[in-house]
Amino acid sequence: NEMSTGTIKKYFYYLNLFRKYADGKPMSKELVIVWKDTLRERFSPVTANSALAALNGFFKWFGWEDCTVRLIKVKHRMFCPGQRELSREEYIRLVNVALQTVCSTGIRISELSFITVNAVDKQVAEVDCKGKVRTVFLTNGLCRLLKAYARKRNIISGMIFVTRSGKPMDRSNIWREMKQISRKAGINPDKVFPHNLRHLFARVYYSQEKDLVRLADILGHS
Repeated sequence: NEMSTGTIKKYFYYLNLFRKYADGKPMSKELVIVWKDTLRERFSPVTANSALAALNGFFKWFGWEDCTVRLIKVKHRMFCPGQRELSREEYIRLVNVALQTVCSTGIRISELSFITVNAVDKQVAEVDCKGKVRTVFLTNGLCRLLKAYARKRNIISGMIFVTRSGKPMDRSNIWREMKQISRKAGINPDKVFPHNLRHLFARVYYSQEKDLVRLADILGHS
């Protein structure tokens, strides 16, 4: 379905999670409903629904539509709960430790691969997500940090955020490192997850500019 690499990896993970849970049992709607209950105990409703959507999509493709189940109803929240909001002081400490790229641009973690040495030289990254290409401007201060980071890791071309083996950092790499960084910075790890920085960027940008159309363009929202 021409989904992004990140979405494909996530769906593959959830399908394998269900396969291990099923452990060879005969496939049935009842089995899926029981798994749905275990997901609700382990994960947030949004994460559980992602897993169920992956499984439902597979069943529909396979012709087993009688095994599909309803998603968990989630009441839409306009804002993050207060206990999960980053304060300005926490944000500054976090930025001083490591995470200015996401905070300064509002990009998704899955889009970090578009932050390349060439993009830093031009101070502009062309981000291609879900068939839509948008321009992300990199500030002078951010470019200085990225150049220093690249020099320290002997990266002279291509992607800047890569693992030791040279592969692009993915959501799990970033999530794990963010938790470690938050503890070093003295911030509650429950407040620190990749998408929260994107939320923070959006809130701060709108509070200063009051331009919702431009903000949507920067974030890559239609």
